[in-house]
Amino acid sequence: MRPSAASVEFKDAREDPRVNKLKLHQWKPLHLMLYYERQQMIEDILEFSGSSGKLAMTIDNKKKMTKDEFLCLKICIALKSKFSFHALWKEPNLWTIKHLYLVLNELKDPEMYSEDIHKIVLKSATTQDILQFCDPEIRKEYEKV
Repeated sequence: MRPSAASVEFKDAREDPRVNKLKLHQWKPLHLMLYYERQQMIEDILEFSGSSGKLAMTIDNKKKMTKDEFLCLKICIALKSKFSFHALWKEPNLWTIKHLYLVLNELKDPEMYSEDIHKIVLKSATTQDILQFCDPEIRKEYEKV
């Protein structure tokens, strides 16, 4: 059961300029754990969700019929939380070249940039897996960076 966006748990996030524009009214428990950097709870939620890990982090937009699993990574980037970001990014089979592009695009913004998160992305086995199976032209562009 998701707490209401008006509840005490959301008070800090509502007042935090780093995340108050990130669809707070749709946050799930995992999003709150990322905000409060509760590493053990993040790992427990992801482990409990098993092969449905994406469901634990995805925000649905029923009007547009879209899903946004990137919000979790965006929260970590906005908070510059390398531990939470690493916990998510190391999850197997969740991320694609689209997510890698979105992460690198977020990190281009000087206000969002985190050297620690950038290092995680560059050195990660997840990134290597994504690049191994993507279009060779995309891989060449990434290797230039």
